[in-house]
Amino acid sequence: MLEFWDLWLFNGIREWKASAEVPGIREVEKQMIFHYLFKYSHYYIRREMKEWSEYPRDNFCYGETLYGTARIMADTVGINEKDVVYDLGCGRGKFLFFINIYTHARCIGVDLLPTYINTAEEIVDKLKLTRINFYVEDMMNLDLYTATVVLIHGTCFGKEFHKKLADKTLRMKSGSRVISVSFPYYEEHLKLTEKKYLRFSWGESPVYFYTVCKD
Repeated sequence: MLEFWDLWLFNGIREWKASAEVPGIREVEKQMIFHYLFKYSHYYIRREMKEWSEYPRDNFCYGETLYGTARIMADTVGINEKDVVYDLGCGRGKFLFFINIYTHARCIGVDLLPTYINTAEEIVDKLKLTRINFYVEDMMNLDLYTATVVLIHGTCFGKEFHKKLADKTLRMKSGSRVISVSFPYYEEHLKLTEKKYLRFSWGESPVYFYTVCKD
């Protein structure tokens, strides 16, 4: 337990410092701290997890993309204001908040837990952010045709789940990019362009960068 709280405190201090490096991110971090320390108890989130009894418990294993890691991801695949970025299983939305402010891309986040989504939408409204939305939605119900960049958090899902996700990326246009945290894909239409080891809230993890090639 001590190690968990040490890691939580270390990440919190690091993220607070990192949030000052890109104008606008510090305000997001302030809102995150306010909502999750003083407004919402983790009890709400645990209760919402139990409501999705048809999903394996591991599907709700939680971790976050740190601001510095989000910046490396954005720079690696060249995200810009013309992109439409989907985060599948966005949690609190930190990755998309950073991408939206840093690159001005159109950002869409989906997650099954209403507390995460409703809080993210409150922050969007409070800070008057544009081109960013969050939805309570099962990622398997999404059509990724309009997406030009998709982030997949692969740490907690099984192979069958990933196969279904990979099939959904067939809807993406050639030249679109897929970023997979922890899990490698071997589908013919996904060309591995780079692999990096990056830091996340739980520690270091491999990140696979793909380009969609269907021609």
